Order: sequence, then C-alpha cells, then structure tokens
Amino acid sequence: MFGLVAATAGLAAAIGPPLAGELVAQWDWRAIFTVSLPLVAVSLVLARGIDSNRAAHPSWRAVGADFDWGGVVLLALGFGALIAATRLDDPARIAAAAYGASTLVLFVLWELRHADPIVRPALFANRVFGAGCAIVALQTLAMYGLPLQLPIFFSQHRTSSPRAIGLMLLVMFVALFAASIAGGRIGDWLGAGRTALAGAVGLSGLLCALLPGRTSTISPSHAPP
Repeated sequence: MFGLVAATAGLAAAIGPPLAGELVAQWDWRAIFTVSLPLVAVSLVLARGIDSNRAAHPSWRAVGADFDWGGVVLLALGFGALIAATRLDDPARIAAAAYGASTLVLFVLWELRHADPIVRPALFANRVFGAGCAIVALQTLAMYGLPLQLPIFFSQHRTSSPRAIGLMLLVMFVALFAASIAGGRIGDWLGAGRTALAGAVGLSGLLCALLPGRTSTISPSHAPP
C-alpha cells in the first residue's frame, strides 16, 4: 500500500516538471504560481460541500483560537532565516544564521509551554521516534532537495532550456514511479528492514562504482562560487 501511495506521488511529480518547463518556456516563472490559483479556488469551493453535518464539528473560528499560531510563525521565521543565510554574503549570512538559530530555540521553548503545540519536543526523548524522524528528514531532504537543485544546475551550468529541464526531470520521476511500485512489492515479500538494507547496500555499491575516475565537467568559468 505504501508503494502505491509513493507511486501516486511520483506520478504527480512526473507530470509537474514538464508542465512547469512548458509554462516557463511560453511565459516566465510566475506562470508556475499563477496556474495554481484556479485549482486552489476550485478546491475551496468543493471543500465547502464535503462536510454535510457541520453541527457535529467545531467552527473554523473555534479551531483557529486554539491553533498554535505562535509556533507556526517562529518556525517559519527560523527556517526562513537559515535558508536565506545560504544565499547571502558575510556579514549578512552570519546575522541571518544567528537570527534563525535563536528563533528556533525560542520555538522549542514556546512549544514546551503551549497547551496544543504543533511539535511536542518531549516525543524526541523516545529513541525510536527520534530515529524515525531523522530518517524521514534525510529522505525528504534528498527527495525534495534534488528536484530543487537540478533545474538550477542544468540552467546555470548546462545552459539547458526550461523545456529540456522539465523532460530530464520527467525521466527521473518516471523511474521513481516504477521503483516505488517495485519497492512496495519487494517490501511485502522480504519485509521492510531487509528491503531497506538491500536498497542501501545496492545504492552504496552503485555510487562507489560511479565515483572512481569521475571528474567534473564544469569549466572554471562556470564553477559555483
């Protein structure tokens, strides 16, 4: 089941890059966000008709009153400043990093005192929970960081067109779609632990086989700062 869910997400991700590349090629990067507005409007209209028994559920105002808005703001400011620090030069980089780190410390202190926090720091005292979150964080960083960096790399260092970048990402996500289905079936057969171990060993071996003798083809004039 998990493989099918991942495959569905992979299929949606495969459709996105070529569509985004075509939008950027025809207009500009703003079209990627503009095209989402009609979809959001339709979703909001449809969502209003889903709940036929509104009396049995609290109102949006009541839910919003108890929501951890302070935690959301602190979390957004903290990570936003840390991300901005990676794109700034000194001394602005140091200032942004210090601000982000201090804001995240305030976020943890805020969550410890809030009655219904968005993140319960006490859960991380459980080793299984903490290890699981670390694995998911690394997986998410790899899965979503790569589609973010690849277009930048191909655009700046390979001077590829938006349409070509979208097609290259399509190939990657089609492979992800196929691997998700196969991984789910293999996991049902071997078990989650053995499947994860086999996948990690296989990918590590493939990486080690590709590394020897590989040199960067980026010219010094196109090397990142």
